[in-house]
Amino acid sequence: MERDLHIVRSLPEVRPSDTVVLTESGWTSRVYVVDNGRLVVKFPRASQVRVEYQHEEEIFCLLKTTRFEVDLPRIRYVHDDYNFIVLDGIEGNDFSTVAAELTQAELRGIGKSIGEFLKVLHALDVPNTQHTTIEEELDEYQEKYRLGLPAYQERLTFGEQARLRWLMEERLPARVHELGSDLVFSHGDLGYWNVILESDGRIGVVDFGDAGYWDRSKDFLGLEDAELLDAALRVYGDDPTLRDKIEIRQRALPVIDLPFYIGKHDDEGLASTLARLRERL
Repeated sequence: MERDLHIVRSLPEVRPSDTVVLTESGWTSRVYVVDNGRLVVKFPRASQVRVEYQHEEEIFCLLKTTRFEVDLPRIRYVHDDYNFIVLDGIEGNDFSTVAAELTQAELRGIGKSIGEFLKVLHALDVPNTQHTTIEEELDEYQEKYRLGLPAYQERLTFGEQARLRWLMEERLPARVHELGSDLVFSHGDLGYWNVILESDGRIGVVDFGDAGYWDRSKDFLGLEDAELLDAALRVYGDDPTLRDKIEIRQRALPVIDLPFYIGKHDDEGLASTLARLRERL
């Protein structure tokens, strides 16, 4: 990290007076936010993440000609072999840190903006982009469930473990198959953690490393405030089947998150994720 910081401070766009903040919440990258988001510098946590950076660069090139109701970062340049990338970022606050302070009217307004954004994004035709089938999506849920088993056995009651097993092994796959597949070009990791609230009330959406074709429900799963989600869906085009797809996946969403906190030895994150899971069992 000292090497990272030296590189960031050496960039010609970074002024001596600029603040540089390391954001450790990323699964695949160490992210340095310069001057409240004016610049963002991303370093891969593993060598294979460089492929994700190349993909993200290609996606941003495709998106820059499309008009959205939200702001997007722009890649300024990439280092040789994608050892790091520098982006013109979005100045503001990580939405996950300020969402609890907003009024219901403000949340509905943000939901409306996200719904408008997704309506345009999901209509795009992006060739040569990965398609994630619902079978592959379910495989990810099962893999994350297996990774979390030691924590569930240690921290959940026998009754909770039984309900979780039923959800993951029976209810989730049966319901997902019943509701069917509808693949559209998607952000792939849209949630409060990848939304920036700007000072003028506009929002920005960041991190397109997982962009590709996913089931239409994918980009709504991280919108966990009921008012915000409802506003997004009303603008996007309300549909009972889409709502059902979101509901069943959101029930299992903490299972996807848990291995991240296990890997970081983050007991606080682990406890809060298990609390979210208990509410859904």
